[in-house]
Amino acid sequence: MSKFNHPNVVHFIGVCFEKHPHFIVLELLAGGDLKAFLRESRPKPASKLVTVLIVALGTIMSVYVSWSTVVLNSLMNSNET
Repeated sequence: MSKFNHPNVVHFIGVCFEKHPHFIVLELLAGGDLKAFLRESRPKPASKLVTVLIVALGTIMSVYVSWSTVVLNSLMNSNET
């Protein structure tokens, strides 16, 4: 495993089993720990403006469909008489 080499993989350097706790020696990564990296690269939540616009668009579409149905029913009823 120590001969495994790839630019995106941390290198395994060695282990120590002489005393407790046991140690695994790995290559040090520049730029901090994995937890900080994952938190920084997490997708940002949508802004409040985007959320409001999506809700408003859904409301407008719902009203449009409702009014279209009312107008269509009115036209159909007026044609029957």
